[in-house]
Amino acid sequence: MNNATTLRTLSDLPSPRGLPLVGNALQLLDSTRLHHQFEIWAQEFGSFFLVNIGKRRLLAVNDPELARQILRDRPEGFSRVSNFQPVAKELGLHGLFSAEGEHWRNQRRVWIATLNTQQLKHFHEKLMQTTHKLLARWQRAADKGEAVDVAADLMRYTVDVTMQFALGHEANTLEKGEDVIQRHLDQIFPAIGRRLTAPFPYWRHFKLPRDRELDRALAALRVEVGQLIDNARQRLKSNPQLREAPTCFLEALLLANEREGSDISDEDVFANTMTVLLGGEDTTANTLAWLIHHCGQRPDVFLRMRAEADALLDDPASPDSAVPRADRFPHLLRNTDATINETLRLRPVAPMFFLEALRDTVLNDLSIPAHTEIVLMLRAAAGSSPYSSPAPRFEPVNEEAGDGETGPARGPTLPFGYGPRLCPGRNLALAELRSVALMLARNFDLEALPGKKPVTEKFSFTLVPEYLRIRFHRRKQGVAKSLA
Repeated sequence: MNNATTLRTLSDLPSPRGLPLVGNALQLLDSTRLHHQFEIWAQEFGSFFLVNIGKRRLLAVNDPELARQILRDRPEGFSRVSNFQPVAKELGLHGLFSAEGEHWRNQRRVWIATLNTQQLKHFHEKLMQTTHKLLARWQRAADKGEAVDVAADLMRYTVDVTMQFALGHEANTLEKGEDVIQRHLDQIFPAIGRRLTAPFPYWRHFKLPRDRELDRALAALRVEVGQLIDNARQRLKSNPQLREAPTCFLEALLLANEREGSDISDEDVFANTMTVLLGGEDTTANTLAWLIHHCGQRPDVFLRMRAEADALLDDPASPDSAVPRADRFPHLLRNTDATINETLRLRPVAPMFFLEALRDTVLNDLSIPAHTEIVLMLRAAAGSSPYSSPAPRFEPVNEEAGDGETGPARGPTLPFGYGPRLCPGRNLALAELRSVALMLARNFDLEALPGKKPVTEKFSFTLVPEYLRIRFHRRKQGVAKSLA
C-alpha cells in the first residue's frame, strides 16, 4: 500500500482550461458530443484529470485496470452519481438500473430468477420468429432497391423482441409500423443524458418545450404500460398454470410482487418493466447498427462471418437455414462473436460511466475523498477511442484461430459492466446480436451508401449512429451446404 505522504490529492491533478465560475461547462454544452470532449482530454492528460462544471468537480479515470477495480467494488464502495436516483425517480425508472444497496439486491434476485432456463428457451423461440420478420422486411427493400435506415429498422426489431419477452405483448412494429410505447420510449435516454450532465436541475424550476414534451410522453407511458401490467395481472388470475410457468418477465415480476412480505412494490413493477424495455431497445439496436456499418466497410470481415454461418447451419432446405437459432452453437461462432466483440470495443453501449465514491479510497497513488464524482472513461481506457494514438482499426480477433492485432495492445473492454452489477440481460443481448448477424451474413450482400455527411456518433446515454444508410442486395452466391 502507498505511504500516505506520497499520495496525490485531487488538487494535484491536471485539468482542462476553463472559465471563471463556470469552469469547463461551456465546453460540454453539446451533450451529444460529450464523450468526444472527454476522450480528447483523456489523450492530453492521461489516467487522471479533473473537469470542473461550476462548483462540481468530476474526476475522470482513464485506466482499464482501475475501471475494473472500481466496478468490482460496487455497490459497497461506489454508486451511481448522487443525482442519478432523483432523475430516475422523476422519470418513473427507479428500478434495477438505478437502485443501490439493499433495494438493488432485492430487485436483482427477482431479475436473476426471471432469466431462468425455461424463460430463455421461450425467448429464443420468439427471437427466431422476429428475426424472420426482419429478414422479410429487408428482402422487400432489396427487391425494390431501396436504401435502408438500419438504425430505425433495428429499433423496431429490438422493440418487438423486448416487448414480447418483457410484457408478453406482440407489438410487431416490423410489419405494422411504429408502436405507441416505442415512440414515447425514444425520448427517455436522451432526457437521462441531458439531465445527468446539466449544470443544475433547471427543470424543477421551469420547463423548456422538450421538458414539457417529455412530461407528455411519460404520462402516456404510464397509461400504456399500466394497461399492459393490468392485462398481465388478469392473465395470471384467469390462468393458474402461468403462476407455475410465467411466459414473460412482467408475469414473473408480478408474481414476486404478490408474495406475502414482498420487497417488490407496484412502483417497482412499473419501473423495472420500463427498465427492461429501455435496456432491451436502444442498446442492442445501436450495437447491431454499428456492426452492420463496420461490416459494410470491411467486406473481408463480413465474408469470414458468412463462411462460418454457412459451415454451421443445416441443409438449405431446413426451415432454420435462413434464420438459425443462435443458441444452438454458441461456442462455435468464433468469427461472428469476434465481429460482435470488436463492434462493442469500438462502439461500446456506454463509452463513459458516471459514479460516486461512497467512502475515502485510494486508486494507485491518488487519494479520493468520499462523495467524489467519477467518470470512468471505458472506451478511452481500452484504447478504442477515435482519439487514441494511433487511431484504432476495426480488426476482429478470432483467438481460436490465433488472430492478433498489430500495433498497441488492446485494453479490456467492459460493454456490459463488470463485477456484481454485470448487466443481467447480457445473454439476451448477445442472442439478438448473433441472430441478426447470422441472418445478415447468410442472406445479403451489403452496399454502404455515401451520404451528404459521414456516419458519426451521437451520445444519447448510448452511442447512436447518425447518417447510416445501407442498401441490401439478395445474396448473389449460393448458400453453401453444411460442413457438419
